[in-house]
Amino acid sequence: MTPQKIIIIRHGQSISNIDENVRTAMADHHVTLTATGETQCLELGKKLAQHINQPVAIWTSPYTRARQTTQLFSRGLAHLGLSHFEDPRIREQDWGNYYTKDQHQEIISGLDGHSRFFYRIPSGESGADVFNRVSQFFASLERKNTHETVLISTHGMTAMIALMVLLESSYETYEQSAWFNNCGFVQLEQQAGGAYQITLDNRATTE
Repeated sequence: MTPQKIIIIRHGQSISNIDENVRTAMADHHVTLTATGETQCLELGKKLAQHINQPVAIWTSPYTRARQTTQLFSRGLAHLGLSHFEDPRIREQDWGNYYTKDQHQEIISGLDGHSRFFYRIPSGESGADVFNRVSQFFASLERKNTHETVLISTHGMTAMIALMVLLESSYETYEQSAWFNNCGFVQLEQQAGGAYQITLDNRATTE
């Protein structure tokens, strides 16, 4: 069934959010939350509980920081009845393997100078590549889903692409849209004609 409500969530603050040099020796899927990030996730659970009053399906990226985020915010929703699933298609954009702070800056310059959607990171993905797998995820979600409310626990760039897919917006809109802060979230609800509309935009706040 098609979810009536979808909430897209970015993970809490991670160690690589405060120190990009972490990526020189740690694979992206192993990056963990900071203590601040853990607190953000617990507070997020309380916030989400204000907007959900029925059983929830939670789909999580298999990256460590996303798993930790889901585990922590789920404490605030435990009274609702939760069904947990993972899908690697909602992982973060692939940036290759390990890279230095200087290489990170080179990639950012490439994204800014070319296109944040079409620029393909060397040995990694473009935004268009992420769009393809996220589109496939939502197509399969519609076939498997049995809940009216679905939470997507994912990453900054992937969260933006998910909005692009659900709102059927252009790449220009994606490139100009506000980014998700750590533990920021957006709630979308299906309208009478079947299209999704943003009904709550909390992507810029974490307090």
